[in-house]
Amino acid sequence: MKATQLSWINRLIHWIQSLPIPAWLFYLILLVVLAFLNNWVLWIAGTLPVGEFDPEHTTDALWPVYFIGFLQYLNAAAKDALNNFKTLLPSDEFEYGELEEKFTNLPPWLGWLAIGIGLTLLVGGSLAIPETRAEIGALPFVTTAYQTFFRLLAGSTFLCLIFQALRQIRLVIQLHRGTKRVSLFQLGPAHAFSLLTSKMGSGLVIIAIFGVFQLVFLHVDPIFAIFHVTVLLV
Repeated sequence: MKATQLSWINRLIHWIQSLPIPAWLFYLILLVVLAFLNNWVLWIAGTLPVGEFDPEHTTDALWPVYFIGFLQYLNAAAKDALNNFKTLLPSDEFEYGELEEKFTNLPPWLGWLAIGIGLTLLVGGSLAIPETRAEIGALPFVTTAYQTFFRLLAGSTFLCLIFQALRQIRLVIQLHRGTKRVSLFQLGPAHAFSLLTSKMGSGLVIIAIFGVFQLVFLHVDPIFAIFHVTVLLV
């Protein structure tokens, strides 16, 4: 596979997988670093006492870490499911390789679309809400720049995850509709993708539950309820 065929988030995941440490350890370190930075920029701005950790901004660090890690997990699950389904596919290795690429790699244009939508929402929200404009103007540049980066990272990784999940669901439907070699005495391969879709649904429900926890106990902005409803609908 050519490197140019990979989206930016797939490049990021491949880089994580190439590190000399387990992926889970990298995500744990990233979670701690982002949680610290989320509070550090508030200390610089003087909106939070130095050394104090705000519960909302600390737990917000989980969002982009979860989205990237869960996408990596889904891609691995999709690869395993496709391999188990392989006996029901035509014996064409090129076609199988192309299918595996579709299941595990987001097209570059969808990765850029995720960033574009994220930027549009950030800029639109900043311009549309007077309080937000005033807040941005009062904050130090470092704080504004970091918070913009973090929100863009969280939003674009979420959209990449949703795009890839929808692509995988569409591919599963297409494969099931086109399969004519199912044996009633060997149904294992025909059920190969049920584990993938159950993992996908469970993972999205888990992050939605975490969002509800933030809404109820940390009193985050109610507008984020729209985001959680979107996750549950997917």
